[in-house]
Amino acid sequence: PRDCGPDVFVGGQWNSLNRGGQPDYGYYVWLGTPDSPVVAPTFAPTGVGLPLSCVSSEVLIDGFSLNGCTVASILEEVEALLPETCTHDALTDLKYLFNVDSDADARESIQTMCEDGWSQVDATEFQDVDPKFDSAFMTEYIQGDTYINHDTGTFQGTAEGENIAEFREGQAKVTKLGGVDGLKKCQLNSIMCCFGRDRQPNDNNGNCADPIGNNCVDADPG
Repeated sequence: PRDCGPDVFVGGQWNSLNRGGQPDYGYYVWLGTPDSPVVAPTFAPTGVGLPLSCVSSEVLIDGFSLNGCTVASILEEVEALLPETCTHDALTDLKYLFNVDSDADARESIQTMCEDGWSQVDATEFQDVDPKFDSAFMTEYIQGDTYINHDTGTFQGTAEGENIAEFREGQAKVTKLGGVDGLKKCQLNSIMCCFGRDRQPNDNNGNCADPIGNNCVDADPG
């Protein structure tokens, strides 16, 4: 209803999902009578979040961008979206939005949402970077072998270099890159890169320099 109050005319009570108006609203079915009233109605979902949420309906409809979907990043973003007049924190607001009762359930709902999102992202493998980078090659590479570790020089102007640059500017930004088979047995699920020497000149990193035959034999990394 528009411009209605409990007893008399009250202006500005209209609402819209995309044109402003009252941000919080609810629809109820009255089951009582003046002689035998029922308990006051409770908040119910409106289709874009619960009325108790402080996040505007426009944001809930349009969404927002994140650099990585995690529980921490979602909490940080929602906290920034809460107006100063909001009386609760981001985690409480997310409990309203996910319609859950506990902090743990809210965090689990966020994690599930992020995992569902990642499952819809296209996947690529290292061979999509360059055909030579198959599973066997990448396993040897992370063990310190292959020409990528042993040779001296630069990828600039090479087929591999062009392929890496093209992937970095394209698929790397919109896909998730698969793992390396050689890391699947790693108990700590981690990897550390050790730079034993500088093998590439003219990159402002280390003291390798042209001519590489003389100045990159055993150059120090940056």
